[in-house]
Amino acid sequence: MEMYKKNFELAERNKTLLLLRKIEELILSSITDINVVAQKVTEIVVHDGGLKSVSLRVMNHSRTALIPLSVSFANTKTSLQKKCVELLSSANVSLLKDEHTIAKAVKTKKMQRTSNLYFLPCTGLDIMECRTVQKSYGIKEFLVYPLIMRDHVIGAMTVGVGSDDEFSYDQQKDLLDRLPNIVSIALDNSLLYQAIAKANDRLKELDKLKDDFVSIASHELRTPMTAIKSYIWMLINKNEIEYDAKTKEYLDITYTSTERLIKLVANMLTVSRIEGKRLELILTKLDLKEMIRNVFSEVAIKAHEGKIKLMLEAPTKPIYVMGDKDKLHEVVMNLLGNSLKFTPEGGDVIVRIKKNSNSVDISVIDTGPGMSKEDQSKLFQKFGMLGNSYAKAHNASGTGLGLFIVKQIVKLHKGHISVESTLGKGSTFTFTLPL
Repeated sequence: MEMYKKNFELAERNKTLLLLRKIEELILSSITDINVVAQKVTEIVVHDGGLKSVSLRVMNHSRTALIPLSVSFANTKTSLQKKCVELLSSANVSLLKDEHTIAKAVKTKKMQRTSNLYFLPCTGLDIMECRTVQKSYGIKEFLVYPLIMRDHVIGAMTVGVGSDDEFSYDQQKDLLDRLPNIVSIALDNSLLYQAIAKANDRLKELDKLKDDFVSIASHELRTPMTAIKSYIWMLINKNEIEYDAKTKEYLDITYTSTERLIKLVANMLTVSRIEGKRLELILTKLDLKEMIRNVFSEVAIKAHEGKIKLMLEAPTKPIYVMGDKDKLHEVVMNLLGNSLKFTPEGGDVIVRIKKNSNSVDISVIDTGPGMSKEDQSKLFQKFGMLGNSYAKAHNASGTGLGLFIVKQIVKLHKGHISVESTLGKGSTFTFTLPL
């Protein structure tokens, strides 16, 4: 007899471990929907745990009621049984009425018992109907466990147990002691995923609103700023009035500031399109050497004014790539513009084109002040203004968006960009494009 008892206890313990393992696997699975998780948990417990019924409820946001998640009974057949399951699956349980067994369990944070389904409560059935249903399932009593995580009740689990000859509480005590904790973890994980998913949806919504705002603001600002720039240019170059030196200086500063603002607006619009995945490439076959020579002609005056020697080192033959001519022009213009900005008088800026077997490297090399390792890590970030050498050398100002845009354009061309720099020895920006 003693051997039989020990074997029975061992079998029950193994059954408990298998059941708990199934729930753990569910927790670790990719299923995150709390209703699906709850349904699978109740099915596992009823099917593998020898319990007559299991129901799970979760706390509402105001913490005034428990919302049903899943209800599972063993062998539901009769119409009254089906009605009972339907009622329990649809009715919230108020926590404002202490006479309810579930409300008591939540309030005390302790397991509560009731021998009658009517007191759970089961709204919609009278006390005699509840007894009939309970008897038809062979349920002796209901055990109500508060589901607690981080010292807060997040829900409740109701377990229906059978009569002594079918189910022994003492024999299944290990299961019933451990089950609430693991069920709490399963539901809490799902609630956390739910909260994260909701927060992500809200962030996406806010991000779209931000992109829409930036796009609209950029469009609205660009037109009047372009008009202001044009009129200032006319005042400087086409007006017959002779300005004194101070007035001329003010007009030049206004013109330069307007140009900078127009560039900022254009960059903001480009960033908005990049982040909204709306920046499209118009791919054509283009000669890199010709495109770079066009950029040279645009920056030649600036190089001459700064007494900087501008050079191109490239193979004699044309090098063709599939790319967006305007956007790659913007990449080279940005890199060259930065190098000219930070290279002192008498310095050199070299553009070197190197053709590889499957790719081409375009390097912009300058003899400027160089950058620290810390500054290099910030270069391709949005608003990644440098705190040390590179920007500080000339007290240069910028939008902090140019190199971010450059990197994104290169990535859209399935290429990559990098920088090598040493303080006091200049910098080399290299971007690679596939052939």
